[in-house]
Amino acid sequence: MGGWLEGRRRNVCRKIMFTEEEWGRVEARWQAWKYTDLHGESARFSDWARRMLTDGRIVRLTVMFDPAAIRGELAAIGNNVNQIARTANTYHTVSEARIREVRDAQRRIEDLFQAMSDDYRKRLDEEGVTS
Repeated sequence: MGGWLEGRRRNVCRKIMFTEEEWGRVEARWQAWKYTDLHGESARFSDWARRMLTDGRIVRLTVMFDPAAIRGELAAIGNNVNQIARTANTYHTVSEARIREVRDAQRRIEDLFQAMSDDYRKRLDEEGVTS
């Protein structure tokens, strides 16, 4: 009579130990994958762990943009747009100058996100990661 390995396609077993903190991080990643990758309750931890250990990559990216500065810029643009909308709703008209302000604000947002996207892609290229 054979052991539990007999006839198994995957016959190499390894044990790994975690601290409570490490295990919490693993569990959080597992749960995020389980539900965002549309696997749901049928997903098995062993399949995910095998996939992460054999195909996973560690990527360290440094973001050059300060999130607080981005939030500040977006908040200022949002306030400006809200003031223009309030004027339009109150007086049922908006001047050409105010419309230009909104369009300029929209361009600044697009430029900001384009710069962030370009920086992100550049960092991926520098790290040798394909996006």
